Amino acid sequence: MIPYPIYRRRITQTASFLSQYKTGKPAQLQLSAFFKTHKQMGSKDRKSLRSMVYNWFRAGSSFEGDREHQIMMANALLDCDLHEELTTDLGLPSSWHAWSLKERSEHLQSTTNWQLDRVFPVELLSEKLDKEAICLHQFTQPLVWLTGPKPASIAERLAQKQIRYEENGSAVGVDQTVPLGDVLQGFQFQVQDLSSQKVLEAFSEKLSGDELIWDACAGSGGKTLKLLNLHSGLDIMASDVRPEILKSLHHRAKGMSRNVATAQIDLTKAANELRFESSDGYRTIKQNLFDVLVLDVPCTGSGTWNRNPEFVHSFDGIPPHLIALQEAIIDHSLPFLKPGGLLLYMTCSVFSAENEAQCDRMADKHQLDVIESGYHKGYQHQSDSMYYAIFKKP
Repeated sequence: MIPYPIYRRRITQTASFLSQYKTGKPAQLQLSAFFKTHKQMGSKDRKSLRSMVYNWFRAGSSFEGDREHQIMMANALLDCDLHEELTTDLGLPSSWHAWSLKERSEHLQSTTNWQLDRVFPVELLSEKLDKEAICLHQFTQPLVWLTGPKPASIAERLAQKQIRYEENGSAVGVDQTVPLGDVLQGFQFQVQDLSSQKVLEAFSEKLSGDELIWDACAGSGGKTLKLLNLHSGLDIMASDVRPEILKSLHHRAKGMSRNVATAQIDLTKAANELRFESSDGYRTIKQNLFDVLVLDVPCTGSGTWNRNPEFVHSFDGIPPHLIALQEAIIDHSLPFLKPGGLLLYMTCSVFSAENEAQCDRMADKHQLDVIESGYHKGYQHQSDSMYYAIFKKP
């Protein structure tokens, strides 16, 4: 264990970084820039500072006191490799190092004025989720989950490389530090969180396998490729408003030997027809033609904040324009779903305003039949949390 004065110096360096941190931007990029201007810091110093920074994002601002005290309390709560002298300075029990996060949390709540629910905006949570579990989940980094045509081969390669992994159905989870590009070079795989995989796997069971599908908020194509892995006969078209991310989709699809028709579509505007392009040419789609509509709409991402805790720190309420955007996407895409067609609505949010409330509005306005809805609870599976709802158009 390093000398305590060095440990305390790292706490001061962490406070220095946080004083320069620009809210709302990825912490990792700003840490890289910080290290470039502090070249005297060795690899151990950088690793320690990075850990302290993320500990503060996860819990530090929920404690009272100045920044350095908050960092110390966050480290005391979250750090398994905690410096013994720090626990002494903070007056914590000698057995503290052996306690679980839940035990540490309960002790602090019973002996200080700190409260666990300060680490997350629980007042916005869906009633279907466990508030304590969500808050405790903020303290741990989820696994990176992989999928692909041959998940067993991925697991076999990881085992050969003596890399620890977990399997959940066809999904394979590894620690975020694993250099996937090197370890799995030559393998067909994609990173897709377990919650998304599970939702799509369950939904695919409702498909016959030859449907015409529109993935209307496709991003880089994870959902499209997962569905094609499950049903190779599906005819899927994908769109997004961002041309640069569609390029990524094409690259990923090519790597998986898939030809996916795509289009840049702005769903804040209504349209009477859609035009998609693939290597086979152009296809024009009229209204009421798709068998299935998949809407993984833009959201706060609150179900992923344990993966990126800097975002919960900077959260200041659900922006009204985000709710309005979700509503526009729903309203302008539904006319292209045929009567009797299925709609899969998804968010990586745990807030009821983006989930249950949005779906109630959708069902009422468009007279949709609700087939099922629910959450994939990331705190049960070392993953992100995701909401889904399945509707049938009358």
